[in-house]
Amino acid sequence: MTVTENITDKTKYTLWFLLGLVIYFVFFHRLGTYPIRTWDESVYAVYSYEMMENGNYIVPRLNGQIDYLNDKPPFFFWCQIASIKLFGYNEFAVRFPSALFGALTVLMLFRFIAKRFSFYLGLCVAFVLSCSVGFVTFHSSRTGDMDTMLAFGLTGSVLSFIAYLKEQKTKYLLWYFIFVLFSFFTKSVVGLFFIPAHVLILAFTKLELLRDFKLWLGLGLSLGVIAIYFVVRGKYE
Repeated sequence: MTVTENITDKTKYTLWFLLGLVIYFVFFHRLGTYPIRTWDESVYAVYSYEMMENGNYIVPRLNGQIDYLNDKPPFFFWCQIASIKLFGYNEFAVRFPSALFGALTVLMLFRFIAKRFSFYLGLCVAFVLSCSVGFVTFHSSRTGDMDTMLAFGLTGSVLSFIAYLKEQKTKYLLWYFIFVLFSFFTKSVVGLFFIPAHVLILAFTKLELLRDFKLWLGLGLSLGVIAIYFVVRGKYE
């Protein structure tokens, strides 16, 4: 018997509404009212603008010149471009992808914990993360930086790995590699840093899973996609 089963639908809907209010005011309220920051946020906004202008959606440019100091994949800039096309070229549009994935990270943690442990525990975790200064303020969810999207991808990969470890279902393995690729295409090799730890966990706790052909197939396909990206980027450079 879980705590979730002892909650009436009316109570759950009320708590969902309260969480929605918190998420709105934390991540989206007055998101575009302060100026663009003059460090990463402004540089990334220029990358996205110049991608739209020159039609090269693979390699970031500054003042029309390829920025060889930035080796990050373009997925974050694609999200900014989609936001700019939707909301216009303004502060809110530049920051919306970060705010959106910050909110999705909170909801993903809440759903995972509420499903496997208890509704109230999931709600507490969601509120704690929503109130964490390092996650919801500058250089994170309320500025046009890619760290929150990276956090979403890494969190998704960890939760998918835990689910696969416990239930050994192929769908969780698939989601694991989707989140790994999401993390890589957001901020390059940083998105792959958890893989060695996950392999070690399998080696010490579920050695039989290391013999699963689907695990190595997924890893090989993911590395293949990453290799293709580097070939394409090299061509564009």
